Amino acid sequence: MFGDRVKSVHRPTFASARRAPWRRAALIAAAGTLFTAPARPLSAQTGGVVAGVVIDARTQRPLADVQVGVEGRAVGTTTNAGGQFRLTSLPGTQVTLIVRRVGYRALSESVAIGRTDVRIALVDAPRLLDQVVVSGTAAPVERRALGHSVTVVDAVAVQQAAPVPNTASLINGRAPGVVMVGGSGAIGSSPRFRIRGASSLSLSDQPLVYIDGVRMANDISTGPNTQFFGSAVVSRLNDINPDDIESIEVIKGPAAATLYGTEANNGVIQIITKRGRAGRTTFTLDTRAGTNWYNDAQERIGYNINRNPVTLQLQRWSAVEQEDARGTPLFKTGRTQQHNMSLSGGTEQVKYFLSSGY
Repeated sequence: MFGDRVKSVHRPTFASARRAPWRRAALIAAAGTLFTAPARPLSAQTGGVVAGVVIDARTQRPLADVQVGVEGRAVGTTTNAGGQFRLTSLPGTQVTLIVRRVGYRALSESVAIGRTDVRIALVDAPRLLDQVVVSGTAAPVERRALGHSVTVVDAVAVQQAAPVPNTASLINGRAPGVVMVGGSGAIGSSPRFRIRGASSLSLSDQPLVYIDGVRMANDISTGPNTQFFGSAVVSRLNDINPDDIESIEVIKGPAAATLYGTEANNGVIQIITKRGRAGRTTFTLDTRAGTNWYNDAQERIGYNINRNPVTLQLQRWSAVEQEDARGTPLFKTGRTQQHNMSLSGGTEQVKYFLSSGY
């Protein structure tokens, strides 16, 4: 009996031997289940997912190449051609998304982790790179494609902040690299402009001046004669009413010569006048008045010494006091006035802008 029991243990029957591989496979599958089952909760603990789409607020079209990041973390992605994005491995329950794209205003929005239907609308905000400037070519070009340094002076904003008396004052101190050298001081004379220190012993050092693409004579000696011996110091630049100017563009550097020729080595000043806009007719009237006077003339001019015609003694003499006693003072209080009127409007096909000044 003992020997039979031993044989039954160590010598399995045909049926038990046939079932042994299936048991072995079941044990292996069970062991694999034990090792793989904990992997699912571990992956869920590492972070959540946030997904959605970014669109244009005006056109409702999806935006591609939009940068979507998480505030405070080095996690981010870009949208695809359909404006879709997906962020994974996000900890916590809520994150703040930072959305940016060139030409649009940056946006931050708090989103709960796990949302896959986030919809973000960006508002366009054109940058100066897309600004169209007049460069003297056959057609206007964008600033990003212009190979020159261009400074734009917003004449309308300057006039609203503090009115200026002439065109030269619009440029003075508002364009980097532009230096104004004082003129003769005569009535109507204008200072000389130098862009980036342009100078010459025999040639002109003045920049070229264009008004709406048309070149003008800007030399200080091209105006009408102001003295009997034929001295012409009046500048034609100040013939332009500052209220009629929309903006002034200053192109600096010798690179401007590629468009305007060798004369543009001293720089170029582009004056863009106001134009009509489609819409209702707009009437504008601007009136300014003021006074000017020579303060404390006696102390500033001082006294001279002359001889008394009666006593032949030297005495102190004042031209200011003498003219005041005669009733013909040397200086009087001056009054200034300026009146500007404009009319603008039109349709998409025809636009008009009319202005007059006194």
